[in-house]
Amino acid sequence: MALQERREKENQDIEEIEIEKIRKVEIKAEDIEKYSDLEQLTEIEKEVLNIAKKVLKLKRYDAEISVERVETLPPLVEKLYADCIAKLSYSKGYSKEEIFLSIRSLEDQKWIVTNERRTKEEILADPKYQEIIEFIKNNPGIHGRSEKVEEELKITRNPFVKHLIVLEKFGIIRSKKFGKTLHYFLQDFPKSCENLVILFQNDLLVEILKNFVQDPTIQITKIANDLDVYHGTIQYHIKRLKESKLLMAIESEGKTQYNPNLSILNKYNKKFEKPIFVGD
Repeated sequence: MALQERREKENQDIEEIEIEKIRKVEIKAEDIEKYSDLEQLTEIEKEVLNIAKKVLKLKRYDAEISVERVETLPPLVEKLYADCIAKLSYSKGYSKEEIFLSIRSLEDQKWIVTNERRTKEEILADPKYQEIIEFIKNNPGIHGRSEKVEEELKITRNPFVKHLIVLEKFGIIRSKKFGKTLHYFLQDFPKSCENLVILFQNDLLVEILKNFVQDPTIQITKIANDLDVYHGTIQYHIKRLKESKLLMAIESEGKTQYNPNLSILNKYNKKFEKPIFVGD
């Protein structure tokens, strides 16, 4: 009996230590609101989220809880469900069904990701994640091997990619595979602009396109000489620009003229300051 009591006390001490760690996390509302729709959550969802911040941190919990519901839950979510019933059902008058549906809703919206053992609210309040989110906002379409990562964030590729994986799990960012490389955007970045943003990360391609904006009749050999690159490299990028509908080739008197799609470039420059293709 004494051994059982000692084990229970050890478990209680561990839980109290973990809960104390949670209390030390400073949640800044203004930082969270920049990238989330926290205010759109219902009152019960906010209540459940607050309880989840504690439950997800616990390393030891009772997984042998039996409560009536429509389906079986994973152990950690089971603990959250039981704690929410204990704390909200009687004090706030919420039904078991309302609590269950709120947990499911928070999971669907990725406010709760159980295998990450934390909530989206905590991720958004973390200074390191805030810095990375701001970095992706200012550099849409960035990839893990970009020199900017180490220059601006002062971290190497591996930890950067690990942080990105977490942010994507919580639905804060999304990735797009372009060729063999993953590029990253904030979740609300317009999908219609993804390919252009990725293309324009290639400085040489941008310079070629700018040449045709200034003079559609310019010869490929002149561009190659001016940029000090092979003729074939210019042709390769012209092919990419044509596939992206940014250039249109017109044959006239045995010569090829490349007309840039000013409509697309105008729309792009209304949304993004750089690179500048079309002036006011």
